[in-house]
Amino acid sequence: MAPTKLSDHREAKIQTLEEAAELFNSIAASEIKIARAAAMTEARIATIKEQHIAKAAMIDPDLDAKREALAAYIEAHTEQFQQPRHVNTDFGKFGLQDAGKLVYPDKAVEFVVYQGMANCFVTSHKPVAKGIEAALVAGTRIPGVLRKSGDIAHYTVKKALLDEAKEI
Repeated sequence: MAPTKLSDHREAKIQTLEEAAELFNSIAASEIKIARAAAMTEARIATIKEQHIAKAAMIDPDLDAKREALAAYIEAHTEQFQQPRHVNTDFGKFGLQDAGKLVYPDKAVEFVVYQGMANCFVTSHKPVAKGIEAALVAGTRIPGVLRKSGDIAHYTVKKALLDEAKEI
C-alpha cells in the first residue's frame, strides 16, 4: 500500500515572501473584523441585560422589599415552620430549609492527611512539564515520554489593531 501524503511544501500555492505577507495581511484583517464583531456582540448583550434589569424593576418595583418582608416573617415565626418545614401554595412553597456549611482550617486538612483518612481528602496527579523535562535532561528514562522539538509556523496580529477594533 502506498503511503498517504499529508503535505508537500514543494507544491505550495504561495511562492514568494511578498505573497506570504499579502496572505498574512488578509488573515490579520479578518481577525480584526472578527474582534470588532465580537465586541459589537458583547455590547448588544450588555444592552439587552440592562434592558432586562430595567424591565424587571418595572414589573415589580417593590420585589426586594416583599422578599425581605417574607424572610422577616418566616424568621420571626419559625415555630410555624417546624413540621412541615414549608407552606405550599398554588405558586410554590416558602418556609425554612436546613442549611449547613463545613468550615475547616488548614490544620484540619493536615490532620486528616497525616492520619491517612483517605475518605476525607482527594489526591490528584498532574504532570509538570518542566519537571519531566529536567528529569529527561538528567538522563532519567520515563516510559512513553518523547521530547519533540522543531519549528512551527505562526502569526501574530498587532494587539493594538485588535484593541482598536474592539472599541465601539
